[in-house]
Amino acid sequence: MARFTRTRRRPAADATDAAHRIFATSTDALFLTDADGKVTAWSPGAERTFARRSAEVLGRPAVEISGGTWSKRLPELLRKVLAGDRRHEELCGFRGDGTGFCVDLMLDPVRDGEAAVTGAVGVAREVGERRRLEEVLRDREQCLVEVARMTTAGEILDGLAHEVNQPLTSISNFAGACDHLLRGVEGPEAEKARSHVRQIIEQAAAAADILRRARRFVKRSDEPIPFELGELVRESVALLWSEKTKRTIVVNVEVDRPATVMGDRSHIEQVVVNLLRNAYESFEDENGDRRVTIRVTADDSEATVSVQDNGAGIGPDEARIAETFHSTKERGLGLGLGICRTILERHHGRLWLEAGPGGGTVARFTLPLHPSRSDHV
Repeated sequence: MARFTRTRRRPAADATDAAHRIFATSTDALFLTDADGKVTAWSPGAERTFARRSAEVLGRPAVEISGGTWSKRLPELLRKVLAGDRRHEELCGFRGDGTGFCVDLMLDPVRDGEAAVTGAVGVAREVGERRRLEEVLRDREQCLVEVARMTTAGEILDGLAHEVNQPLTSISNFAGACDHLLRGVEGPEAEKARSHVRQIIEQAAAAADILRRARRFVKRSDEPIPFELGELVRESVALLWSEKTKRTIVVNVEVDRPATVMGDRSHIEQVVVNLLRNAYESFEDENGDRRVTIRVTADDSEATVSVQDNGAGIGPDEARIAETFHSTKERGLGLGLGICRTILERHHGRLWLEAGPGGGTVARFTLPLHPSRSDHV
């Protein structure tokens, strides 16, 4: 009978030893307690999270590890876990160095070979880290939504461009034919007709150019390519240009010197367009002085684009916008900045906001210069 008992207990002992070996090498905040609630295993991750060495904790009741809601709620949680339940709760307390913290605690019963509960295993993850991961997931989800939107827009625009280009080509051809016929006609009325025909040809060409730029904006490049940043900025301004913008906002583009960068051209154009749109939407008084200045500068290693407006601006309490890229307004600053940040990080660049020297806001981003083109800068 004694031999049978030893055979039954050995697997449980082996399992316990294996658990202790896992705990000794784990980077997560893991701990084990016995049936009395005393700590029997303490991982290196737990030492970092709780700022308590294993020598301070082993053999002590788990409820004494920290104060706050940890010491108040943990006895009840352990009682339920030792009764066979699983518990999940957010608890706050104090580390060994006196600093406060909150953890997302999961407790599960530990069972022996006969399925009897012999203790509890806990996994504690700091809430700040969990929320950071949730924010990262939200950013990725937003990027996926934006990619889907751009893909759909690209498909629609491709179809529209195909349909519209044909009548535009016909308009240009017929207008050219009319211009050719009118060359043999003299008189003021004929000259006026020729002027109108030339305007028709020019406007048809302008419409075709707008379609070309719009298609390139929504089309994702297969591979990174070198392109001139100042030229891209000017095309982005033209893409958002309208009669209303022309009447109400003064837009200046300043390029110090050519700056060639490497990347997905359409994605960088999306960044510039988003920053310009935010600048346009930052003005509260449509009848006031509304100015936007876009500057492109470069040094030996990187190019910088700044979009400065004299709109509503950001206050000192809104400095976190530059870090979290969340807007506190229904319109204006913050729209699309999370996507812009992700795009620029993929291109080894960065994005930040700052208050303008005379009011308003300055949005800046950098991109590394293309190595093979650095001698042109």
